[in-house]
Amino acid sequence: MIKKNLKEVPLEDVNMDNAKDVKVQWIFSEKDNVPNFYFRIFHVKAGGQTPRHSHPYEHEVLILKGKGKVFYEGDYIDFSEGDAFFIPPNKEHQFLAETEGKFICIIPKS
Repeated sequence: MIKKNLKEVPLEDVNMDNAKDVKVQWIFSEKDNVPNFYFRIFHVKAGGQTPRHSHPYEHEVLILKGKGKVFYEGDYIDFSEGDAFFIPPNKEHQFLAETEGKFICIIPKS
């Protein structure tokens, strides 16, 4: 078993093209030698955004805080606290925060 406290997990800048005012906490990652999934929390300032991208794996997102829009395959979908998303592999997506946001994102270990 691995136990962590969020206060002890550093916030890291997201340095990808088109990312703005977004940081990530890798709660469980490759460094933890977990067998199946990586667990991250993203922190986005009001007016910030994750990079617009796609990748060959699914991921699941749970909005913990904030309001904004998800760009998904050419459309914009509103999000707010408590919304959850399943994003299939190879689908272009991006999270844009209207207010300060925080969300969990789980991806498979590849």
